[in-house]
Amino acid sequence: MKLVSLAVFTASFVAHALSQSIEIAAPADWSSVYPGNSVSVQVDLPNFNSQATQVAVVIAIFPCFSDPPLSCPAFERDGVGNILYNGPFDPQYPAPNPNSEPPQQIFDIAIPPGTKTGPAVFSVTHISFVGADNLPFFESTNITVVVQ
Repeated sequence: MKLVSLAVFTASFVAHALSQSIEIAAPADWSSVYPGNSVSVQVDLPNFNSQATQVAVVIAIFPCFSDPPLSCPAFERDGVGNILYNGPFDPQYPAPNPNSEPPQQIFDIAIPPGTKTGPAVFSVTHISFVGADNLPFFESTNITVVVQ
């Protein structure tokens, strides 16, 4: 019976946590970004759940290696790279909202001068607490951008 209870709890936690997943709505995958310029980063929180406490996001960029074969860093091994924003995350529904967009927050991020040109991993790491017991939830998502 304990095994069944553990399985139900685990499935419930995973489903609840997945409903808290963020998405990078802008810039689009493979967009061009320019060192010394700003880029607007829109982070969406689809299926927003009122039992979640949003804590923070970390937005970072990590250039891919230019030596053949082209490879990009792996978070488990290489980290997130150059942190461009580290701070509160407080997504809100846009007002007005004629297209029924999810809660979101837009960050204007400066791409540092001297950032290596070519493909780069652009990541958003999200930290929150979910459910009535405030279970910690951590995720990271990314897109590829091209530094011009």
